[in-house]
Amino acid sequence: MIRTLLLGLFFACVLLAPPATLSQDSLRYYRLYLKDKGAGITFRYLSPGDPLYPQATAHLTPRALQRRAKVLPENQRVSTDDLPIYQPYLDAIGSTGAEIAQQSRWLNSVMVRTDSATYQKLLALPFLDSIRTARTLQPMPNPFGKSTARTHDDAPHAKAGECITNQYGLATTQNVVMGFDQAHQMGIAGEGVLIGVMDAGFDWRNHLALRNANVIGERDFVYGDSSTYDLPGEVNSEGHGTIVASTIAGYLPGKFIGGAPRATFLFARTEDIRRERNIEEDHYVAGLEWLESQGVDITNASLGYTTFDPPEQNHTYAELDGKTAFASRGINKAATLGVLCVNAAGNDGAKSWRYVGVPAEADSAVAVAAVDSAGQIAAFSSRGFRGRGLKPDVAAMGVKVFGADASDTARITSAQGTSLASPLATAAAALLLSARPDLKPWEVRQLLTSTADHATSPDTAYGYGLINVGRALLKLSQQKPFIGFPKAGYANGRLAVIGWVSAPHAAGTEATARPITLQAVNPATGEQWEAQAIPPYSGIAQWNLDLPNLGKTPGGDSLVLTFTLGTEVLRTTGLRIEGEAATPASFLCGEVVPTQTIITNAAPNPLRGQTTITFSIERDTHVALRVFNTLGQQVATLIDAQLPAGRHSVRFNPAGLPSGAYHYSLVAGSEASSAPLIYLP
Repeated sequence: MIRTLLLGLFFACVLLAPPATLSQDSLRYYRLYLKDKGAGITFRYLSPGDPLYPQATAHLTPRALQRRAKVLPENQRVSTDDLPIYQPYLDAIGSTGAEIAQQSRWLNSVMVRTDSATYQKLLALPFLDSIRTARTLQPMPNPFGKSTARTHDDAPHAKAGECITNQYGLATTQNVVMGFDQAHQMGIAGEGVLIGVMDAGFDWRNHLALRNANVIGERDFVYGDSSTYDLPGEVNSEGHGTIVASTIAGYLPGKFIGGAPRATFLFARTEDIRRERNIEEDHYVAGLEWLESQGVDITNASLGYTTFDPPEQNHTYAELDGKTAFASRGINKAATLGVLCVNAAGNDGAKSWRYVGVPAEADSAVAVAAVDSAGQIAAFSSRGFRGRGLKPDVAAMGVKVFGADASDTARITSAQGTSLASPLATAAAALLLSARPDLKPWEVRQLLTSTADHATSPDTAYGYGLINVGRALLKLSQQKPFIGFPKAGYANGRLAVIGWVSAPHAAGTEATARPITLQAVNPATGEQWEAQAIPPYSGIAQWNLDLPNLGKTPGGDSLVLTFTLGTEVLRTTGLRIEGEAATPASFLCGEVVPTQTIITNAAPNPLRGQTTITFSIERDTHVALRVFNTLGQQVATLIDAQLPAGRHSVRFNPAGLPSGAYHYSLVAGSEASSAPLIYLP
């Protein structure tokens, strides 16, 4: 962690007098809690017909509302907590001469900076519920301007045909220990997941390992601008955030690859490295509110608050109850809205104060301890509490973890701390959510904790233990089907798509009882194509489509691919074809070759009597053509023989079979395809 910072903050309705030792012109921070959101507006849920609903949702993206819909009923997705601080209240606070430094709509609080004389004016405000005193502000120069970004050559791309797991470089040990390699081999690398990272700054535009990360936004809550670059004169202020972010987002094949580099990212600077101040918790909550409003699925915060610079108050052990500290309350609120908040447990395990810090101690936070590559707890990793909920929650590798070094735009370095364990756990959660986007935060958490290596004997050092994505995905596959991000190849007018499929199955079975359908849609023309595959319960399946006219449009053609099992959508993704190139690329370890075996739909289909199935093969090979019912039971073998290259056809007479849905499967050498068949006698 950057440090251990803690402040005891109560929500009690009491007024604390300013310390008598302060001179009249000394500047202090005060946190004001307000009674309502104006005009007596206290907490209530807001429906779309409520006059306050437009104001409460103006800052929320559609993605944020969609994520809330995963976890909340329709009548509880928006509340007065989403309203901004009442502007007349802010005007009244400003009119006293106090400077507004930060605010929280969720907690209805305003952090101000002022002298003790103005403090007396604040006490007289009729809408004030309570006030907390923070530390003296030491004189500081004016904020510096932001640095200018530098540019570099593009990072190298993965070698064609080589599995990404062979290109981890210095990240090999941490990626294998965490089980990332097993997810990456399936084509799961964080696709579709939005991750918010809060830290002291990020060199994501300059460092080669990060400059290709999909960062869609950033905000600085310390200086109130839209850049998270280092400030001139601040030594190494973005070094911490850079290495933390890179363990998730890094992509420098052959040298370093992070845990979920295909995720999308938002960066927030909430940490001020110049001092330890109460306001950093306010920055944290403000950053969390912004990230939630943008629709993040997961947040990572490799920072914590335990002690502050004198004369600020420190948190006491009694206050670490999971619901009192300001930042912890922010996490608990975010969790109710569907955000999974992952936090470093802290690096105080070998100190007299050895406990998990704020906000990792929050009830809803996933507090992450640090272990070495052998799974042994690090001495520095903060410990949990006795007599209250389990902390830390899980452990991740936090000793000799590699990541981007902000001091050199091409250097990868190693470090240790729960600061590094936390983003590895964040990446693990992102991989699970990428496999099944419909997973709720508590389902992701349960998959990780139940498959960790201390799951049956959790304690205050390890929590549930070292997590492993491979084990978690295996458990997920026993509950729900999923398909990794597919890989596609296009040649000679034929599109081949492969994807790793995992699905629940009974012991001893090898293939799914139902086919997985791939639908390809060209949004520009409305054209649609469909193919089916009978995939293994755990392995690679291939779909083949005859699309002779794609890739010829200047700039290429776009397709939307949707994979369904029955009525359940497993994955939807975009694909672009230009010439014979199909992008984006997938981490899936497996070669895709457009098939030369073409199978047509049976004609007639649906059928009342017999039908004819036609196919062609490019070379002499063994061919098996079989018919299956919806239970996956074989009901007919039409061909099981060596056939010469060319066009072939076979008749199928379903007489004696019950009416209903069937599918026929053609295996020609190493290629396989299938199609539906409807029998209506």
